[in-house]
Amino acid sequence: MKTERLQGDYVLLRADNLNLLVSQETLTDIHYLHDRRMIASQCITHPQQLMRIIADAESSQTPTFTALSASLTLLPEIPQSRFVATEHSMAPGVQWCWNDVRLLNKVSLPLSSIPMLLKTDISPVQAVVTLDNAEHVFFCQFAAILHYLDQVAQTSAEDKAL
Repeated sequence: MKTERLQGDYVLLRADNLNLLVSQETLTDIHYLHDRRMIASQCITHPQQLMRIIADAESSQTPTFTALSASLTLLPEIPQSRFVATEHSMAPGVQWCWNDVRLLNKVSLPLSSIPMLLKTDISPVQAVVTLDNAEHVFFCQFAAILHYLDQVAQTSAEDKAL
């Protein structure tokens, strides 16, 4: 049986127990976070707020910050342990805060199916990837993460309307 492989340039994003592997194609910036006061005052905590900011990205000059939980929800604040941020072309002006970011260039990594327990209609996770150190991480496209958060925002808005 031939093992499927993921090949190319990727970025490993760590957020506590959440380890995501995404393509470097949408990555536009990586930097360390220095001014914690600014981060706290510009924190995105709700998916609806995130979608509005992405939609109005051209009109806003103020950077905003957000962080994912292990269950792929937005955290109510940026934890102190999140000291590095990435920006992605699909969400301009939004700084995504992580515990660790690693660039993986020219890799060839084995792909595994997602366990049935983790499969949902809107889950952004496409597969499980095994890194060279035998660590397992979730593979997804950054667009899928945004789509997932948009679906969460829509569901939340519908629930409030009821």
